[in-house]
Amino acid sequence: MRDFIKFLIAGLVGSGLALVIALPILLIDNTDDVPSHDTDHDHDNGSGQVFPDNDFLKFDEVWNGKLSSKSFNPTFSAVNPNQYMCTARKNVNGTDMQEGEFMLHRNDIENYKLVEGDGCQNGENITTTVKFSQEYKKVGGQRYYVSPNEKFILYRNNYQKQWRHSFFADYYIWDVEADAPLTTAEISKAAHKQAQFAGWSPNVDGTTKLVWVTNQKDIYYSTSRNKFFDSNRVTDDGGWCLEKHHLLGVEYELQSPKKCMYNGVPEWNYEEEMVSSTNTIYWAPDGSHFTFVAFDVTDIPVLQYSVYPEHKAAKSVNDIDQDSFEQYPQVNIYQFAKTAGLIAKTKFWIVEAKETGFAVNNDKLELVSTKDVSATALKFERGFGSSQENRYFTRIAFSPDSSKFVMTWSSRAATQSKSVVCNTSTIGADCKVRGEETGGVFGKFETDGKTYTNKASNGAGEDNKYHGWVGSFGPFKPILADNGDYYTIYSKKTAGNPKSDLHPFGLEIKDGYWNVAKESATGGMTFLTDSIDEKWTVTDLNFLDTKNDYIYFTAARGKETKTEFKRHVYRVKTDLSTPTKTPECVTCSLDIEDGGQNSHCGWVNFRRNCQQITDTPSRTECTMRFFANCRGDKRPQTHLSRKDQDFTKAIEYDIVEDNEALQATLDKMTGYPTVRRGKWSNPKWGGIEHNYEIFLPKSYSQDNGRKYPVFLEVYAGPEFQKVQQTFKTGWAQVHMPAAYDCIVVSVDGRGSAFQGDEFMFANYKALGQTERVDQTDFAVWLANESQYAGRIDKSRMSVYGWSYGGYTTTMIVGYGGGEHGRVFTSGVAVAPLADWRFYDAMYAERYMDYTGESDEILLPHWKNASMIERPILENEMEHFDGGNYHLIHGTNDDNVQFLSAARMQKALVSRGIDFDNFFYADEDHSIRSTTTVNKHIYKNIITRIIKSWGYVWNGDGEGATRL
Repeated sequence: MRDFIKFLIAGLVGSGLALVIALPILLIDNTDDVPSHDTDHDHDNGSGQVFPDNDFLKFDEVWNGKLSSKSFNPTFSAVNPNQYMCTARKNVNGTDMQEGEFMLHRNDIENYKLVEGDGCQNGENITTTVKFSQEYKKVGGQRYYVSPNEKFILYRNNYQKQWRHSFFADYYIWDVEADAPLTTAEISKAAHKQAQFAGWSPNVDGTTKLVWVTNQKDIYYSTSRNKFFDSNRVTDDGGWCLEKHHLLGVEYELQSPKKCMYNGVPEWNYEEEMVSSTNTIYWAPDGSHFTFVAFDVTDIPVLQYSVYPEHKAAKSVNDIDQDSFEQYPQVNIYQFAKTAGLIAKTKFWIVEAKETGFAVNNDKLELVSTKDVSATALKFERGFGSSQENRYFTRIAFSPDSSKFVMTWSSRAATQSKSVVCNTSTIGADCKVRGEETGGVFGKFETDGKTYTNKASNGAGEDNKYHGWVGSFGPFKPILADNGDYYTIYSKKTAGNPKSDLHPFGLEIKDGYWNVAKESATGGMTFLTDSIDEKWTVTDLNFLDTKNDYIYFTAARGKETKTEFKRHVYRVKTDLSTPTKTPECVTCSLDIEDGGQNSHCGWVNFRRNCQQITDTPSRTECTMRFFANCRGDKRPQTHLSRKDQDFTKAIEYDIVEDNEALQATLDKMTGYPTVRRGKWSNPKWGGIEHNYEIFLPKSYSQDNGRKYPVFLEVYAGPEFQKVQQTFKTGWAQVHMPAAYDCIVVSVDGRGSAFQGDEFMFANYKALGQTERVDQTDFAVWLANESQYAGRIDKSRMSVYGWSYGGYTTTMIVGYGGGEHGRVFTSGVAVAPLADWRFYDAMYAERYMDYTGESDEILLPHWKNASMIERPILENEMEHFDGGNYHLIHGTNDDNVQFLSAARMQKALVSRGIDFDNFFYADEDHSIRSTTTVNKHIYKNIITRIIKSWGYVWNGDGEGATRL
């Protein structure tokens, strides 16, 4: 349940242009004066609904790309990093190719504007004819991947989705030099159909290698030495650990005897909550070795639920008989490690990927085994519940010269992390633990008149230490230098005693802020930044510039502090001549206000094409360039550092993408909301400040006498940040205010990230407690005390959220406004989790703790966090009665299983409480199997909100005709 609010950008490898299909914008204004709306064209249906001028983004236009933006975010050529890859659909003479035909080219970075204007064909050829595109079309290709040396193309078809990231597919290889498919490639043979992953080694020089994971979860690799004709089998213990495996209309054959190892591919917890990837195979940059993580799922219980396919099951998507008719429900089956139960046992291996003569017993070595009893072994002292098997692999990074790597592990409770540095070798890995971090929550847990002490898992050490998770959704990914130094992000704690002011149950929290840390190869850690006094946080490490001795990082701030909703890139010297240094902002110069409005560059995504180098056998000398993709407030832009840039001096940029076409579209649309961003101080918690955003319709003014409905869009998960200075394209922020003349708001309550540890840890072991209170208190302040108070229609205040936001919405409705009385007149919850004991162990225990003690899930903090038990214990769910509560869920949700919706429904119905529910058959957590389905649910959400206001549908601007 990591940040669920995502919009997918799909593109072929080699596309130099990223096209963002927008869920639309706003015009940004931080001033107090908002233009009055000419009300001569408004219509009132007697319910208070106003039908604005027909000059806003319509509901259907949200999906058709009317506000799409472009950014220069290409795939750079590994052969020549001064060029990027693009897809040409025109001939050299400028004429169009046949439908479906294309060629792959490389173009100079300087030629972006020419290429963007259909000039890709003027670059250097990767493919020399259209034959690959013809073959790709013939087999129904769905994605392709060019090898780093650009001599081969891996392509796939017959896609079958599994979970959020993972899928199965059939793979093929194209020989670029021969301009023909490699029909004898091992990966394309019948035994390797429906593989779970396939990918190239990263090296340009030397032999190209292809590694893949079969449907039965074993790893193979082959090489270009013999055109991938045969393969080396790396593992033989892979398997589903199931008697059968079914995914909607596909049922895979399983081997006998049953095997239970996921080699190089993550089990469910890891995929969703930690690696966010299709695989756990990690190559050394020179392609000589790869490492992989394997997961023994033997002990994980099996989860099953019904699905309803139209056709009989087959061995792959392409094999489904479209004329068959399925008369019975089928069952999806997979292992799912739930809270406080058994989890996967994790193993880590290194493999020497020899070109010839690979011997599995000699060229594969297990590292950091839990059976290692040496003094240098990886062992945890906190959060492992008495078994060292209760650990998680989290991150890995290789040195640029491939000589070593650093990997970071955490205890199961995520309260302690340790990093291990190893040599890249199967005979002299020499792994050593170097660097660790523990959490920052102290004190005793008090609830229901009882006191519970935070204890270390093994009973050792101080009782009140080492609780609270480390990092952000896991430890931060390190950057390793060739000399063995590595860089990471740790929380730097403030001086003084921990405080309990913000925590609902009195846990004391040691405040701190994420800072850049250097772990020296010779031992010892030093912070390179110190943000304690200014109170800002580092969010990511971007890269290490070894030539100029800088570490580049992104921070949640701009030119000024207390602007956590911004993102800018800074750099600091890596030498240790002084303990800490003042960081230099390298993108703040782009954050220029224009006419009283915020700039295009309040939020920057930053990358480079390469590290500046002088020689490699097969590559052109690299000229390092920086790319700053600005995401708002105003329309997105891309800025490129100059070709002659001296990186020891201030960075200068030229704009290469300004989205002029998007601006022209916006200029013709005047019905977009205005956004204001501010800080709200809640006196309950000592005046702690919360960031909020408010989206105002065009008609809003302080003197027009109109009162506006309020729509609170909420997520509120721990470590999440809703308020961000970005170019907004969401239906909630853009379409709703314009179509329904309402005010849309969001606020970051306690538990949100980037405002320090005290703020972030305020809901540790208290999920569901701070969110409902803070969101409700904010709504009460907005309606009664804010500058907008006189303009709020208190009879029409609604709340909506999806996933964790659905959980928060449900908690808010069940809370009933607390001491304020009912505040919200309706709430829509999509895919809400009913109880954290239903959820995956990795996520739930990170925020609710894990001790390994018997029946720990019966402790009060687990019951308090239940959206069923809490309102039952408090008031028998009475606030849902008349609360206009709407529950929406997909029945094929592998994430928050339909079990949650069913249990919530039973609890409400058994108490005679009227509510509204809607279920999407065979839809997963995202409910977007097709565009039609995706549009249906958002129309469904909007309809339920506006119906509670007494309004009619106006998504097409024709609402007045429906009166």
